[in-house]
Amino acid sequence: MRHLGRIAVGVLAVLALLLPSGLQAMVWTPINLWVALTAILVFVVLAVLVPGLKWPSAAVASLPIAVAPYPNWIWASNGRGWHLHIGYKLQHLQDYAIEFLVLYLIVLMLFLSLFWAVRKRPDGTKGES
Repeated sequence: MRHLGRIAVGVLAVLALLLPSGLQAMVWTPINLWVALTAILVFVVLAVLVPGLKWPSAAVASLPIAVAPYPNWIWASNGRGWHLHIGYKLQHLQDYAIEFLVLYLIVLMLFLSLFWAVRKRPDGTKGES
């Protein structure tokens, strides 16, 4: 039964991580969804294969989800296509720093719960340690 609970926590964490970019993909562009999927995949692979890198990978993977690429630092135009662009919120970071920090901490906690769901016991099996 505990195994099902861990699966449920993992699935809910991934859904919560993908929800904002998924909604934005339906309205504007799927680029944030692809970035979020890539960040989650890299985090899970590193957390399982190289447990020593779980915290650095969670810290790095949380950034592009908390500060979404579009429209904060990637932009699309007809003339230039996709390109790096400092968006309004990053231009006015002093006004939005607390918002980004709170979002970053929420995403980091979701990665913590995802790590808990996929971690291995010291004997190498999945389950409670």
